[in-house]
Amino acid sequence: MGYWFIIVMAVSSLLVLYLGWRLIEPLPLGRKRKLLLWFLLALLLFGHRLTWVLHRTNKYELTACDTIDWVGFTFLGFISILVVFMLARDVPSLLGKVGALLKRPFSHRLSRPLFAGPDRNRRRFLVNLSNGVFLAAAVPMAGFGVFNARRTPTVLPNEIPLPGLPGGLDGFTIAQISDTHIGPTIRAEWARRVTDAVNALSPDLIVHTGDLVDGSVDGLKTDILPLGDLSAPHGVWFCTGNHEYYSGVFEWLEETRRLGMR
Repeated sequence: MGYWFIIVMAVSSLLVLYLGWRLIEPLPLGRKRKLLLWFLLALLLFGHRLTWVLHRTNKYELTACDTIDWVGFTFLGFISILVVFMLARDVPSLLGKVGALLKRPFSHRLSRPLFAGPDRNRRRFLVNLSNGVFLAAAVPMAGFGVFNARRTPTVLPNEIPLPGLPGGLDGFTIAQISDTHIGPTIRAEWARRVTDAVNALSPDLIVHTGDLVDGSVDGLKTDILPLGDLSAPHGVWFCTGNHEYYSGVFEWLEETRRLGMR
C-alpha cells in the first residue's frame, strides 16, 4: 500500500496543480472564487481517498463509501478525458516555447523590437474559450463512459483455426470474461446479468482472465456471488490481474476457489 499510496497521491497532486493552473487561473474571477474552485478540485481528487480508511462495517459507512466512490470515480473519468484535450493543446505550445528559447542565442538580435509584446488578454480569452469547448466535449463522453461500463457486455464470437487440432476438440468453445471490475460502482445485479449471458452460450469451458474486482473480499463477497453460478463441462478457470493485487490477492484467490473457480 505504501508505494501505491505515494503514486496515487503524486498523480492527484499533479492533476490538481495542472488543472488549477490551466483551467482555474485564467478565469475572469476574483481571488476568493478561484481559491474556492481550487479547494473543490482538490476535495474531489483527494477526498476520494477517504474510502481507504473507512472499513464499511455498517450500512451508513457502506452508503458513504459507495457515494464517495461514485462521485470520485465518475469525476476522475471526466477529468481524464478533459486532461487529454488540454495536453493536446498545451504540449505543442510548450515545445514551441522551448524551441524558441533554444534558438534565441543563435538568432540575430535587432537593436529595437519590431513588434509589441504578447497580448495577454487575448491569450487568456483563447485559453478560456478552448477550455469551454473541452468541457462541453468531455461531459457527454464521460456520460457515455458510465453508460458503457454498466451495460451488459456484448458477446463477441471469434472462431480460431488451429492446424493439427485433434478431431475431438473441433468446435470446442471457450467463453472468456475479462476486466469485470466488480466494485463500488458495479454490483451484484450487473454480475448476475454477465453470468446469465455467459451461461446462455453453453460453452465447454469458461475462463476469467483477470481484474475480476476492485475492492476487498469483505466489501464485495455478496456482489461477487452471482459469478459462482457460472457453469461449464470443463470448468470455470481464473487468473489474477493487477487489480487483484491491489485488492488483496491471497484473500481473493481463496474466495474464487470457494466460488468454484480454478
